[in-house]
Amino acid sequence: MNPIVGLIIAFALIVVLTVKKYNVALSIAIGAIALAISYGASVQDFVGLSIRALEDFQTLNLTLQVATIGILAHCMKETGLIDDLIAGLRTMLPSRALLAVIPAIMGLMPMPGGALLSAPLIDKEADKLGLTREKKVAVNITFRHIWFYVFPLSSSLILTAGLAGINLYQLILVQLPSFFLSVALGYVFFLRRSSHNRDPKVKKTYGIVAKGFAPIVTAISLNLAGVALVASVMLGILTALLIKRIRPLKSLRLLWKGIPWTAALSVLSVMVLRYTIEDSRAISLLFDILKGNKVPLVVFATLFPFVIAAVSGLAIAGIGISIPFVLPLFGVGTPALASMIVLSTYLGYYISPLHLCLVLSNQYFNARIHGVYRFWIPYNLMVCGLGMLLDFFLLTR
Repeated sequence: MNPIVGLIIAFALIVVLTVKKYNVALSIAIGAIALAISYGASVQDFVGLSIRALEDFQTLNLTLQVATIGILAHCMKETGLIDDLIAGLRTMLPSRALLAVIPAIMGLMPMPGGALLSAPLIDKEADKLGLTREKKVAVNITFRHIWFYVFPLSSSLILTAGLAGINLYQLILVQLPSFFLSVALGYVFFLRRSSHNRDPKVKKTYGIVAKGFAPIVTAISLNLAGVALVASVMLGILTALLIKRIRPLKSLRLLWKGIPWTAALSVLSVMVLRYTIEDSRAISLLFDILKGNKVPLVVFATLFPFVIAAVSGLAIAGIGISIPFVLPLFGVGTPALASMIVLSTYLGYYISPLHLCLVLSNQYFNARIHGVYRFWIPYNLMVCGLGMLLDFFLLTR
């Protein structure tokens, strides 16, 4: 079979399986197997290919990064640090600011459907400001996701930088405009017309807030100082356990229960798929066809990730599948190109009817989905669209 046809079948199979709620790591692994079969690889060939992928230092590093970040999020939640942090912020911020800050704090914890954690916490504040059910949903999911563009502990950004072979902070620098635009437009679209109130008699609790942020600040600061990300996050985990004085036995249980198995296994599957794509030589054949028909490569850097993320409802699927496919077409990965793929993925992921945060927020607030989309789609088209235009400008300079 033609390797390009095999590649299309493999991607279609991955999307169908993820849409049908199969485990994303398993879906990607099945796609890799299907691709290997399509171009005639033997069982021994595929096993050898998989072993090389799993032995790759980049595979180990990415997997550990994703795993430790998941553990940090779990520890902060289970020890009550997040609850303390939000309680402290309630004494410092007016309701309008809290509506943005609470989902944003929950967004620091990378977990599927995490918007359901922040929904009950903003409900009463939103009622005070007279927000409709649809605007409650929009506020909750908007500010939960603002960190996706720049947070150094974001699994999506870490996976992107690792697969593209670029510096994580160069990618973040390119995406800073999208971050600021997402915050500004989030305020304009959803909060600008709400009232502004705070009880001035409440005593502010700066110490609690500082403790709540300490594990994350520790991890990011050490990484910026040159400490490896895995070691930085592990020290952030230790900080959380020490602040709450968690005993050794309970600490071990927290660490074990906090391992994000699906996310970590997804990284392994993505790397096996990447090696299989390279071995199939499908990309070089596809590039020759595109070049011969003068199809703009930028179409593949935008449309393909968007479709994958929209139909799967998973950002990690859009990035993990798209980058091994798209980057070889351009020959080399750059921060601007990686950012274009990321923003295309985010756009599809955000507006997907399978997006878990959207589904759960909608259910919690009993909102009408078309009413939410009336705000949510234009907002994301502006944020991601303008970001991609900037990336295109940087690519063509």
